[in-house]
Amino acid sequence: MRTAPQKISSYFFKLRNPCFVLLLIMAGCHKPHKNEIVPSQPPSQPSQPSLTPAAISSDILIYGATSSGIIAAVEAAKSGKNVILISTDQYIGGMTSGGLSKADIIAPSVGGLAKEFFLKVAAVYSEPVPSYTYEPKVALQVFSEYLNSYPNIKVYYSERLDLEKGVNKNAVSKKIFYLQMESGEIFAAQEYIDASYEGDLLAKAGVSYTVGREANSKYSESKNGVQPAMTFPVKVSPYLIDNDPQSGLIPRINALQATEPGSSDNLIMAYNYRICLTNDPNNIIPITKPADLNMNDYEIMFRMIKQKYKVFLGWHWTKNNKLDVNSADYFSTDYVGMNSSYPEGNYTKRDSIKKKIENYERGLIWLIQNDPRIPLPIQKFYKTFGLPKDEFIQNNGWPTQLYVREGRRMISDYVITDNYILNKGQVNDPIGLGSYPIDSHLAQYRINASGFIEGEGQMYLDANRGYGISYRALVPKQSECTNLAVSVCVSASHSAFCSLRTEPTYMIMGQSAAAAAVLAINDSCDIQSVNYSKLRKQLINDHQFIVTQ
Repeated sequence: MRTAPQKISSYFFKLRNPCFVLLLIMAGCHKPHKNEIVPSQPPSQPSQPSLTPAAISSDILIYGATSSGIIAAVEAAKSGKNVILISTDQYIGGMTSGGLSKADIIAPSVGGLAKEFFLKVAAVYSEPVPSYTYEPKVALQVFSEYLNSYPNIKVYYSERLDLEKGVNKNAVSKKIFYLQMESGEIFAAQEYIDASYEGDLLAKAGVSYTVGREANSKYSESKNGVQPAMTFPVKVSPYLIDNDPQSGLIPRINALQATEPGSSDNLIMAYNYRICLTNDPNNIIPITKPADLNMNDYEIMFRMIKQKYKVFLGWHWTKNNKLDVNSADYFSTDYVGMNSSYPEGNYTKRDSIKKKIENYERGLIWLIQNDPRIPLPIQKFYKTFGLPKDEFIQNNGWPTQLYVREGRRMISDYVITDNYILNKGQVNDPIGLGSYPIDSHLAQYRINASGFIEGEGQMYLDANRGYGISYRALVPKQSECTNLAVSVCVSASHSAFCSLRTEPTYMIMGQSAAAAAVLAINDSCDIQSVNYSKLRKQLINDHQFIVTQ
């Protein structure tokens, strides 16, 4: 039996034979077989092609069917390239269709396919301008229509990179040769895009990256690293028994001594699920008490309630009697202090963290609806809400995407910093615009000098509206990998990434990364050597905004 490398070598040797190439063209890609359609489900996602023992090859492979990955696939397909889009689970669209129902956006900075996407969303509601508030199922519908419109995009579901031997790269050219999945399936392409939230492909391809917060001194920044403490509005004891240090700490309180603002650590901002709730009595799935509810997880909330503090959920109305539930200050849906091991964790570790966060949030909402310690008006209001039957149908109403606000971040020859974002910096190779404020959620709870709980990590700073995102931040060092672009875990410091980390910006970077990959193929050059003048011209033709309007 031939080994995987032998199969790949044989496959690419055959590509030298014109007759073999002609046969491939005539045969085309595998015809997808239709997945089962769940009744009342939004339009079905593009079906997965049947797999074959041989390597599955394409012009461009995109790892991660996030919003960024889908937009990248569409851009490449529009340019005539054959595209493999790999989803690591059975869902597509990432946070845009898997939890969010309100996009974090500064509208004038968004053009190209991202703007087109929000126009298509608006059209579903018969609205004439881009709609940034929507139902997740509508985002899924638009993404599915995009992918079904391009037969040269083949979507593969539930394929995860083998974290031990998943990337085969040429040691001399630094080009990725093929990817191997956990399933044993092998995918090969000329160019690759890592559009995942975690950055697994870039990491396993030997590209430099970091996790956590740099010290301000690293890049001469002003807002990076550990943040000034966020003082709670009431005094909350950190101990299991109120004010009794001998009883031990409440879960998720960092017992380590606080470090100075601006210093480095390995913490990242907290994750949560962006829960969609509805009060339509004909569309409700009740939220039930989790079997493994840990009441100690909510002790901070009850001690704050005892002192008359009442805000524990952030939310806004979206469409059709639905709420988008997010975190609020101090204590809320963010599972603070429990996700730092996620970016570098294996799949088992990540799945465990996802489940803990889901159980925590289910328990939080159930308690707000049912616990007698919750003020009655708050209980009555939330009691009328439940998960919607018509959202995330295959997941019984629960969001399909964990909000991975920050995973790995690539370190390339150019690193975007907070100085650039805050001080109206300029670059000579912009491929899109960022504009969102520097927005970080809490990274930890800790004990202050007075012996009470304080938060740390949160910041919200207004950014330079419409700053150019450098092409160099999307490509690795040429010495590390020459046919990979990155559209989510881009080269940026922690504080700068807190502005870049929005779904519309990911879409912008996805489109631009794909346009560059197309040019790299057409011009037979390394991704780092793409002619910027050509790329700029292509992006402008694609209606991408690359300079402030």
